[in-house]
Amino acid sequence: MISVAENVLAHCWLADQACDALVQLVRCCKISAASETLASPPPSIYNHTSKFSIWLDEAASQLGVEIEEIEASYSEAARMIHVIDPSLIRIAPANGPCLLAVLGSRGKFV
Repeated sequence: MISVAENVLAHCWLADQACDALVQLVRCCKISAASETLASPPPSIYNHTSKFSIWLDEAASQLGVEIEEIEASYSEAARMIHVIDPSLIRIAPANGPCLLAVLGSRGKFV
């Protein structure tokens, strides 16, 4: 049986796909034309939260959208995921960071 964590990770974008995840999220939510081609973040910043956040903020600016960084524990994330859509959630499992793109939520479904 697949755990909830394994199920979530199966739907994540790898850190080197961050630009694709951001562009697709923006396009799907129709919040910007998102026609720019973004450069992938350098591998040296994948595990550096502050550097990765700076890269993500700059990439979002290129797409004409703003991002707001919110830090939450795993227990808080379950509650917050229902009120912060659309969102790009950085998850840091032992095998390296990844991103979960959330378009929205409806009731108990995300």
